Parts: sequence; C-alpha cells; structure tokens
Amino acid sequence: MSWLIKNRDWHIGSPQSIDLWFRQPAAVHDIAITDIIPSTYKCYPGDVVDILVIVENKGTSPEAFNVTLYYDTHLIAKTQMSQVLENKTSRSIRLEWNTTKVPLGSYTIKAEISSVPDEVDVSNNEKTDGVITIALYELLVIVVDGLGNPIPSAVVEIIGQQQASTDINGKARFSLAKGLYQVRASKGTLSSSVSVNLTGDTVLRISLVPPPYGPKAEFTASPETAMVNKLVRFDASASQPGSNGTHTMLISEYRGISVMETKQRLQLR
Repeated sequence: MSWLIKNRDWHIGSPQSIDLWFRQPAAVHDIAITDIIPSTYKCYPGDVVDILVIVENKGTSPEAFNVTLYYDTHLIAKTQMSQVLENKTSRSIRLEWNTTKVPLGSYTIKAEISSVPDEVDVSNNEKTDGVITIALYELLVIVVDGLGNPIPSAVVEIIGQQQASTDINGKARFSLAKGLYQVRASKGTLSSSVSVNLTGDTVLRISLVPPPYGPKAEFTASPETAMVNKLVRFDASASQPGSNGTHTMLISEYRGISVMETKQRLQLR
C-alpha cells in the first residue's frame, strides 16, 4: 500500500494536521491449470478412467470457473456447475472418462478452464498432458511338455476365433477383448484345453503330456537256437523305456529264468 501527504507544508514538529490517503492495489485475476493426472495411461475398451485436473488461483481474489476435458478434439466431460476457488489456493477436479464407445488407439488428454473477467494471462487456461492408450488385452500362451520344456510349432487356438503356432520358445500371442475364452493347444496326437477369463494382460501355461505307458523289452538271441554248453548272446538295444507322463522310466535290469520256472508259468496260464 502507499500513502500521500496532502499538506506539503507539514514537517516534523508542525502543529498542522494532515490528511492521509491509502491506495489499495488493483485486483489481479489469473486462474491456471497446473497438472493433469490420469489414473492410468493404458486401459481397455469399456474401462472408466479417473482424471484429476489441478487448478490454481494465482490471482488476488476468489474466482468462479468451469473445467472441460477432451481426448484429442472429442469431449470427455465438463463440470456441471461453476467451481469457486479462493485466491492463492489450488484444487483437484475429478472427471471420469468412460471408454465404452471409444475406438482402439492412443489419445492426447487436454483440459481447459473458462477465463475469468479481466484475466491477465489466459495462456495457462489450458493444458495438454499425457497420452492414454486404449488397447485389447494380451494373452500370452506358453506350451510346454511334461518336463517344462517349450514345444515349438504347436497349434494354439482361441476356439472359434483365432489360431497361431508357437515360436521356438513355445510362445503364441493373441490380442483379445475382456471375456471368457476356451484355449486349446495341440501337437501331433497330444492336445489340451483350458478356460481363461481375461480381465487384464495374462500369461497362460499349457502342458502337453502323453498318457503314461510302461517300458517295452525287445531283444534278439544269437544263435536263435540254443545249443548245450554253447554261449547265447542277447541284444536288448531295441527295448523302449516307459513314461509316467512327466518322467522317463528306463529298463534297469534284464533277468533270465530257468526252464523249470518257464514250465511253471506256462502251467499257471
């Protein structure tokens, strides 16, 4: 504030009285958007995104204003009644963006506030800040064998919709909307199906495990007709190991039986 001396003849010790005037500074009107804070920068069709718009009154008197929010040039929302903000204070204005009917893509978020009478700076009445992407969910399917090893070139099918083959790491990727899906993986005679409810990016692991089977012993004798006191050699290299579905079961021992044991087994049949 300033003051003026009306009587110029007044001095210290003077008996004369004086009149003083106090001049109040002119009001400053300036309201600004200082920040835009979305709840996420990636969402999915149908999601509702919360967006905070931070407004500051940089002036010297209370101001009334409205906030309007856009994605690119399209309207998201607008405050329904004027907001009143005291001078030298700030406030967070919360608005919602329902993405149900918005096409997939990336969109720039912009906020604007209405100018106030006699505003000294309108350049800060709008702010563009951040890009929000609307995308489908990613479903990553990993196909492995019973030991957890990746299976390349397996066929993965989102039943009734999409199909892809796994890469060298046993992986196949799909872009899908939110929902319940039946996923089938197969290779050769092996096949497995699972259900998955997509509510976000998901990794699904499917194991292709053959049914268990026992080992199979196969060998040849040389000579085929045994001779008394002659050596007979047996070759079991054609034998096959078994499997319990996850681990190989090797043949650990070959054991011969006597003629008497053979006759007894034949009699029991």
